[in-house]
Order: sequence, then structure tokens, then C-alpha cells
Amino acid sequence: MRTIPPNKTKAEGPPPAKGQADAIVAVARVAAPHGTKGWLRLMVYGIDPDFLAACPELHLQEPGGPWRRRDPLERKPAHRALLVRYEGCADPEQAGALRHSLVGLRRAALPPLEDGSYYWCDLIGLAVEGEDGERLGTVAGIAENRASALLEV
Repeated sequence: MRTIPPNKTKAEGPPPAKGQADAIVAVARVAAPHGTKGWLRLMVYGIDPDFLAACPELHLQEPGGPWRRRDPLERKPAHRALLVRYEGCADPEQAGALRHSLVGLRRAALPPLEDGSYYWCDLIGLAVEGEDGERLGTVAGIAENRASALLEV
């Protein structure tokens, strides 16, 4: 099953509806500067880094900021990650200013899913019920650790 979390912390605002092709969905997080020439290592959420490297339009959300279209100057896949270089990032210090930013795609650009698969952002706002049918709450966010994903209800 291929999934993409909305982000690594509590989701802010309503999730993109399944039919909203223009909604931006986070597909990667800026992990750290890479090398000495301003490259950044992106940790890609559940999709093939080669797919992301080929996407013509990427969006960047700096911590606490809005989504803005910001296409990298260069991109290259690197072992389950993606390396990118943005305009204005010529050294590790400038690149480091973008650490923890999110990288997103328009929902319409996401790869199609197999039957029975879903993107994590589709879970936010859904009702959660116990085995006895009792309503426990709604999914408010998703956090991921190395072992599993945790639903915030």
C-alpha cells in the first residue's frame, strides 16, 4: 500500500478533499542540507523519488508559512530520497534555512492508487469507531515514527 502523510505533525486546517484537484498535498520534507553547494535532502513520503524528480510543478511550505510554487533548479534521486537545489541556496547555510519545510504536489499530480489503497491525508476528518460501533472521535492528524504511523483522534 502506498500512502502519503499530510505532514509530520498535527494537520492544520481541513485536509484536501478527494475531489479537489488543485489542493496541495505534502509529499516530502526538507531534512537537511547536502554537500557544500546548497543542495537539500528531501525525505519523500511513500512515493517513488524518481516520480517526484520528474514532476514539473512543486510547491514549498516553509514552517508556519503558506504554500508557494517553488520549482527546484536541479533535482536528482538519492537512495529513497531526493536531492534538490533551489534558487538562492548557494551554500549549506542558505539551504539550512529551508530545513523542516514541506514539499507538495497538486492533488491531481499524485500517482494513481491501486484499489484498496489510500493517501493518509484522506483519513483526516474521518470518524473513528470502536469494534462495538461506538464513536471514538475523528482523525485530527497523523504522526509517523520509525516503527509505525499513529492516528491522532
